[in-house]
Amino acid sequence: MFCRKCGKQIKDGILFCPYCGQKIAIAPSLPQMDVVPFKGQKEEPAVKGSSARQEIRKKSPGAKSLILTVIIGALLMIVAVLAFMLYSKQSKDEEEKPYRGYQEVTENVSGYSGEGSEMPVADMAETIDDADAQEQPYEEAGAEQEPAQEEQYSQYVLPESDSAYLTMSDLEGLTREECRIARNELYARHGRRFDDVELQGYFESCDWYEGAISPEDFDDSVLNEYEVANRDLIVMYEKEQGYR
Repeated sequence: MFCRKCGKQIKDGILFCPYCGQKIAIAPSLPQMDVVPFKGQKEEPAVKGSSARQEIRKKSPGAKSLILTVIIGALLMIVAVLAFMLYSKQSKDEEEKPYRGYQEVTENVSGYSGEGSEMPVADMAETIDDADAQEQPYEEAGAEQEPAQEEQYSQYVLPESDSAYLTMSDLEGLTREECRIARNELYARHGRRFDDVELQGYFESCDWYEGAISPEDFDDSVLNEYEVANRDLIVMYEKEQGYR
């Protein structure tokens, strides 16, 4: 506490300042007032009510657990219903598959849907005739190709001389001229031309022959291993028969 006149610090409770003698005025004490809430302000709930609510909460601790259990049970029921519906749909599809397969097959046959009575006999006969008509061109084409291949095959003295090793038994009975043609047809297969007019004329009469290489430009290295071995065998046979 300080003196208002001299500003010295003095003790609380004295009536006069010991330094300047100024009378010290003591401020009256204010009476204690009750706190009144403002208009519109809600009063705090009494302690007694709070305690009651706390006691109620303590007495019912399983309320939240009960609500959580109900929610979980409802979710499980929904999942079970969805699973049952999905299983029923799959089972129904499996049962309908055989019928669908039968229906698709019957629809592909002359537009027959498979419903009602069986396919009329007349429709079945038309279907068979159509199938025969589709297969007939292939048979005719094959029949035309086979004679052409056989005719071309017969134009060779030794048809397999370029793809298989021959033996002396394969050459038995060949004449001098046949041996000469058989030996030169190995070259003619690769398009070689010949200076001999008769030999050239013979190969030109064959459908398979395409002479385009002159004798001077022809290279024997184009012959494969079968053709080289069979050429030497024919020469050996000609010597044994006295043709050379």
